[in-house]
Amino acid sequence: MLISITEKCRMGCSHCIDDARPDSDKFMTLETFKKALAFNLKYDPSITITGGEPTEHPQFWEFMDIVAETLTFNKACSVVTNGMNLSDDDIPKVEALKEKCRGLIMWQVSSIRPYYPIRIDLDQKIFQRKDFTIARKIEKLECFGRATQHPEWIFQAKAPGCFNIRSLMRGTMSFSSAMLSLRSMNKFCTPQIAYDGSIKLGESTLCPRASHIDKRISVIELDLINFTCACPECHKLLDKLTPMYRAAIGEN
Repeated sequence: MLISITEKCRMGCSHCIDDARPDSDKFMTLETFKKALAFNLKYDPSITITGGEPTEHPQFWEFMDIVAETLTFNKACSVVTNGMNLSDDDIPKVEALKEKCRGLIMWQVSSIRPYYPIRIDLDQKIFQRKDFTIARKIEKLECFGRATQHPEWIFQAKAPGCFNIRSLMRGTMSFSSAMLSLRSMNKFCTPQIAYDGSIKLGESTLCPRASHIDKRISVIELDLINFTCACPECHKLLDKLTPMYRAAIGEN
């Protein structure tokens, strides 16, 4: 499950599926973050902190302290970042989180040409740590956000990002069972909790709201089962699906 704590990002990547902007003022509040963290860990032992660029949230390190204090030995958190705001000066903070945390905190840094226009110094000691992973290639390009401005690219997605969670919800009727199935398939990037506590069923912050973490789980389950996507990019992919797969998510 993703927790998207902001939609702000100064990197300006050409492939950004969120269309994150440097002037965005969309930041998750501390109260919402605590609720999002509790909701996530109730149904999924794996947390992914993302954005926008999560380190541009003014309370990022405070949020990470809460994560470190909350995680137990069988829980894990991954921070997905472009690394632009991290330096060797932050090593004491990273070390403090590691010492405090009974679970596991990992850092995934993406620095891939030509998609990331600002280069970071990967020779810094912080990026050589064993709890840091450097992503040097993009596994899959998706046609959302700013990526839609590049029709010359080859997009690998064969179905909307919300397909798996929607088909599982319609099949099991249980959010808990759907999350268990997603983990068994190594699908960790959906659903997403947006900065305002909304539940979105795809990775992009541009995805429409499907429900909200403040609702009772029985209401959330009904919202997800009955969800239909109005996103034009998703419908381009839906149109390519066979009737059987469309029926699996109620898109007849």
